[in-house]
Amino acid sequence: MSIILNMNKYVLGLMFCVIMVSIPTYAQRNVLLIIADDLGSDYLGFYDHKDTVDVPNIRKLLRKGVKFTNAASNPVCSSTRAGILTGRYSFRTGVGNIVGGIGGSGPLDVAEMTIPRMLNLYKPNGIAKANIGKWHLQSAMPSSNLNNPNIMGYDHFEGNFIGALTSYTNWTKVKNGVSSTVTAYATTETTNNAISWVKSQDRQKPFFLWLAYNAPHSPYHLPPKDLHNYDNLSGTQQDIMSNPKLYFKAMLQSLDTEIGRLFDSLSVNGRMDSTDVIFIGDNGNTKQTAQIADTDRAKGTIYEYGVDVPFIVSGPSVVNPGRTSNALVNTADLFATIIELFGYSNWQSQISASQPVDAKSILPIIKNQATDIRPWLFVEMFKITPDEADGKAIRSPDYKLFQFDDGHQEFYHLSIDPNETLNLLNTTMTDTDKANYLYLCSEMSILLNKPSLCSPDITLNLTSFITAKNVACYGQSTGNISVNVVGGLSPYTYKWENGTTTQNRTNLAAGTYTITITDALAKTSTRTINITQPEAINLFVQSTASTDSNNNGTASATVTGGTPPYSFEWSNGAIGNQVNGLSGGTYMVVITDAHNCSETKSVVVDIINATRDQIPDENSFVLSPNPANQRIFVTLLNTNINPYYITITNTNGKVMTMLPRPQLSTGIDISQFPPGAYFLQLTDDKTKKVITKKFIRS
Repeated sequence: MSIILNMNKYVLGLMFCVIMVSIPTYAQRNVLLIIADDLGSDYLGFYDHKDTVDVPNIRKLLRKGVKFTNAASNPVCSSTRAGILTGRYSFRTGVGNIVGGIGGSGPLDVAEMTIPRMLNLYKPNGIAKANIGKWHLQSAMPSSNLNNPNIMGYDHFEGNFIGALTSYTNWTKVKNGVSSTVTAYATTETTNNAISWVKSQDRQKPFFLWLAYNAPHSPYHLPPKDLHNYDNLSGTQQDIMSNPKLYFKAMLQSLDTEIGRLFDSLSVNGRMDSTDVIFIGDNGNTKQTAQIADTDRAKGTIYEYGVDVPFIVSGPSVVNPGRTSNALVNTADLFATIIELFGYSNWQSQISASQPVDAKSILPIIKNQATDIRPWLFVEMFKITPDEADGKAIRSPDYKLFQFDDGHQEFYHLSIDPNETLNLLNTTMTDTDKANYLYLCSEMSILLNKPSLCSPDITLNLTSFITAKNVACYGQSTGNISVNVVGGLSPYTYKWENGTTTQNRTNLAAGTYTITITDALAKTSTRTINITQPEAINLFVQSTASTDSNNNGTASATVTGGTPPYSFEWSNGAIGNQVNGLSGGTYMVVITDAHNCSETKSVVVDIINATRDQIPDENSFVLSPNPANQRIFVTLLNTNINPYYITITNTNGKVMTMLPRPQLSTGIDISQFPPGAYFLQLTDDKTKKVITKKFIRS
């Protein structure tokens, strides 16, 4: 009996193993957004910047991901987070600075459409949604505000509600509206919370996890020694104040260690391979940790160093991973991107016209279907109590324009001046500089719905060049006009004398045509051009005889009409109006005039040879193979027949090819003919007698 019971246990155990093996490790695609606080890209070695930190777990993302090198955030945490959550610029949300920080900022309205709300519209209760870590979008008072993350769509919130921690080992955590004091190391605690939440989720249900660490944000400190390898740091307050960058680096490496622990947990639980991971910084480095000469242009400013952040997307959705993208991307673009990663492609239908979304999905870049999603980036900063740093900036791949709230502007050529040291508005600008300035200030004016922000002192002439192709080629009466615009500010509009608004025109009769071009700044240029009827081309071709012992035949072409200069191309490859050294046969010449109008003529060069005076008949040649597929061969059974040429037509009489005395040994190429029946005609040059034989193209 004991043996039977043991056998049953063995069989049941085996069945359990089989069942477990057959269960898929994941059923749905997940998205994990990791936000590092106050981290610019220059501390990460794979961005090829300055003094960097060893972060092997973040670096692992590159192998299965896309690294973006032109990613921008807002210059402070609250406005960046509001932009990601809503996909809207700060001037729309009112969150222009640090909520609760110096200068102040408006809070994020709880009525805003958010990523979790959108996902719930897409699949009600079908996607698990959590926000773990730093919130920092509203004040913690009144205490009812602590429920805001849940009100705004998250199933679960767990983290510090306000901004910077006063201590990483003694801080207040809010869990779904309830506060408690935590003494565990904040970076470790946030990771523990993330791991626990993911483990608690139904494996058949996809999840979205917004994981916002406080690290490596101040206060700078010495993390637990098992999280980093900066063993020579004392951790005293004096040492921290003297070497803030070293402690910042230790905190960043500790963050990487904990991210690695999270990745390990996802792998053990079979969810890593089904998870798209997005890693970003929320703004540039602080003044204390900046690695630039002018540290006044770090976090809290709209200069490049204040808004340049790391941005990596890694996971199963990435096509052709291991790529680097130079596309312009904004952290606010994550709103549209995350929603579309879950498959919600028509989310725009849920957006109110009164609350437009600015985010552009980067999914086409992730899928390797596009290289760019937007022509410019926009960043901004403004406070309840304004100061000189407040302003807005817009950049293209090469240029960046600043419009500060005190009214002054700055303009930089980023591709040659990435540190923004030479304000082009203080120089004599080239036309290219002016065109880019006018483009960016016009785009910013349109975005902000304001009168033109462009300086009236900067102008650019609008010039148009028009070329026309005359009519009468091949006896037709159609001409074309092409318009090319130089200067001004695109986009341009076009208006012709008959109301046509296309840039170019075709199929025109001879006559006079007028166009007015208007640029984006309402500058205009008007041009008139004539389409004329040129004289038709007349082509005369003549030849002299050739003997079989000495190829001394000639052929020449004489032209009247058309428009010089002319070009001549003969069927034997010769160029020029006369060719010499010809053997007997039929030759064709194509003449083309200055308007690209052409005329074709043929000429026969006779052979003087007493032995070759026989008229071809049905027995003069045979075709093989028949049917034929690639080439048809003509075999002469009588080599003394008169000079001849060969024509192949289809059953409708259309000439498929004409060959003056072809090289019979190589056959005639018919590979491009459609399958069907064809007629090969051998024509006697002297008598013009035609012998026709039928063949099939298989």
